[in-house]
Amino acid sequence: ADWVPGRPSGDSQARVEKGPDGRLRSLEQRGWKVEYQEYDDAGRPALMRLTYQGIELRVAISQWR
Repeated sequence: ADWVPGRPSGDSQARVEKGPDGRLRSLEQRGWKVEYQEYDDAGRPALMRLTYQGIELRVAISQWR
């Protein structure tokens, strides 16, 4: 749940990469790599790609509540 809004989980070490605009580009934690590919106008993640040992998940967020 922490990764969706773009922050590492507090329970383990994480490697974070930010872009020149200061936005999170990628996050690696507990064997998962989360790539933040697009942001909405409010600066929240809109498109993410998560990979883990041959598993690939793509998450598209159309509306935040």
